[in-house]
Amino acid sequence: MGDFLKAFGQLSSEHRDIVTLVGVAGQSYSAASQIIGIPVGTAKSRLSRARALLTEALDAAARPVSVADCAVPAMPKSPQNGRWSFH
Repeated sequence: MGDFLKAFGQLSSEHRDIVTLVGVAGQSYSAASQIIGIPVGTAKSRLSRARALLTEALDAAARPVSVADCAVPAMPKSPQNGRWSFH
């Protein structure tokens, strides 16, 4: 549930509104579009995009971390003899 709430919080207010009205409150597209003051087609498009964004965010949250994700870049060599001096 934490991943969903985090992903939901990252949506724009326009996307959160339509998800809340249609997905949570169970409003029809028509009712939600009237509440928000947008055409029905726009409500459908926003919900579709919001679902895609949520799916993408949740898929990314579920992706296992690989060694490549944690790799530390190599320390650059100093210009003097290719060594670092610590004194």
